[in-house]
Amino acid sequence: MKFYVSLAFMDTREAVEVARAADDLGYDGMGIPDHVVNLETLSTPYPYTKDGKRRWEAFTDWPDPWVMIGALALVTSRCKFVTTVYLPAMRDPYSAAKAIGTAAFLADGRLELGIGVGWCEEEFELLGQLKSQGVTSIYISHKLDEVFRLADHITVLRDGQVVTTWAVQETDPRKVVSAMVGRDISDLFPWEPRSIGEKVLDVQGLTVHSPRAHRPILKNISFSLRAGEILGVAGLMGAGRTELASSLFGIPPGIMSGHVALYGEEQSIQHPLSAIRQGIAFLTEDRKQSGLLFNLSIGKNITLAALDRVSAGPFVNLSAENRLASEYSNRLTVKTSDLANLVGTLSGGNQQKVLLARWLATEPKILILDEPTRGIDVGAKVEIYRLMIDLARQGLAILMISSELPEVLGMSDRILVMREGQVAGILDRKDADEEAVMHLATGILAAAV
Repeated sequence: MKFYVSLAFMDTREAVEVARAADDLGYDGMGIPDHVVNLETLSTPYPYTKDGKRRWEAFTDWPDPWVMIGALALVTSRCKFVTTVYLPAMRDPYSAAKAIGTAAFLADGRLELGIGVGWCEEEFELLGQLKSQGVTSIYISHKLDEVFRLADHITVLRDGQVVTTWAVQETDPRKVVSAMVGRDISDLFPWEPRSIGEKVLDVQGLTVHSPRAHRPILKNISFSLRAGEILGVAGLMGAGRTELASSLFGIPPGIMSGHVALYGEEQSIQHPLSAIRQGIAFLTEDRKQSGLLFNLSIGKNITLAALDRVSAGPFVNLSAENRLASEYSNRLTVKTSDLANLVGTLSGGNQQKVLLARWLATEPKILILDEPTRGIDVGAKVEIYRLMIDLARQGLAILMISSELPEVLGMSDRILVMREGQVAGILDRKDADEEAVMHLATGILAAAV
């Protein structure tokens, strides 16, 4: 089990005191003491905190949640640190609940608790147990169903300021969304009927075999995508949605066979560069792991896939690059004071806009969006939805993969449902609802493609 621990202290002398106290209590080598004393293993210090202390970061593993009790009690009782513990989804939430509750008691109210993403029913019960033990939890989430289920009070922040606070029984999701966005939202999904153009992409019999898999990762996938259309892709986890997107972009997770045609001409897309040259753009599902380059500026992240537009041979025209970055930054309303700032300084929503700007700068004909609104606030979601509709209106063909069923239903002209690497069915918008999609995704009822 991995915990994220943030320690604030005045000087190295206090860190040494922690290490010695840890030795006395038998916690030497358990994580915190060694990481604190061996400053080379720590990240660069954060700026001074408001109380004048220096803040350091450390990552550590505790094999037993009860070890955490001693470690947290140690740093809070001996050195009076402010200690923040970040807990990801846990395999043993009940044991962790006891450990956290005890640690909070020993810390005499100086323990802050942060909760990670990917929580399930057992972890929600953990919060209830912590609450009964007197632990105050701050739950930060864009998923309003979870917020309304867990919270006693809801505070909305916008642009670094508190907008309002309600008791949960005094408000509803629509009010919360309006407060987050700063305006009334009559319809979260701005879909509109529009003219659908010619067939842009035609996939027939797409199959991907992996030497490590007992069955094909993708099997006999066939569908088409037209200009101006938003084709949603739904399915349960492991259904093959992301594998389909990566295969179309030239990075299949195995040996690919079948036929892919663009504007009626069969293509062999062997790698991402080939896909980009054919007019395909791919926004990946994880912007931190496979999207943004955090050691580069906002501007260079935007122009990265379109350097051929601002280059002469091996030389990049910096003025042209800056103009291109500014054009697409303004088009997507990226909030930044300077495009030379590192992209990591942006909020999650603005980081996602940077990625969209990168791919739109390639002037694609097909835009593949894998979880386009994951991890961003409701206001940024609405902006991306409106951008998608505007792009579709201009004739861009959009393939949108999403785990959020309301998003798929609200934004798609048609919905392709996948199950176990195959197409389970394709639904027109007028025939699609949650029940119909889930029947196809689970295989409970058969439906004709």
